[in-house]
Amino acid sequence: MIIKTVIDIRQPVAVVFKGLVEPSNMPKWIEGFQTLESVKGKRPRKGSISKHIFNDSKGRMEIQEEILKFDRNKKFEIRLSHKNMDTHQAFQFLNQGNEITRLILTTQTRLIPVFMGIFSIFMKSRMKKQQEADLKKFKYLVEK
Repeated sequence: MIIKTVIDIRQPVAVVFKGLVEPSNMPKWIEGFQTLESVKGKRPRKGSISKHIFNDSKGRMEIQEEILKFDRNKKFEIRLSHKNMDTHQAFQFLNQGNEITRLILTTQTRLIPVFMGIFSIFMKSRMKKQQEADLKKFKYLVEK
């Protein structure tokens, strides 16, 4: 399942990029996110691995993050792994002029085990709404 979200942010690319990769900002814009624990390397370097800790109504959840690409002010790609899913997220940063950045987030999720794919039809709409809501919170955070 692929979800693509595009949002324009009234800040220069460098400000948007820095705000996105800064771990201390993550709880402020990612729903349910609590903390990030380094496992290998230093985030946000390519190849570094971290553990994301989430708490929601269903309890605690841990997701492993591996940074696949770190191209400052242009592209940031991560793999998020959990026993029930494997997700690839690609953040692209485009300068629109007048200190406006277009942030494009493309998320590709594969549910595990395969039979869970049946539920992806129902989950896609919910996941898209959550991705849009999270990016709106990020926009507000970076613009203020």
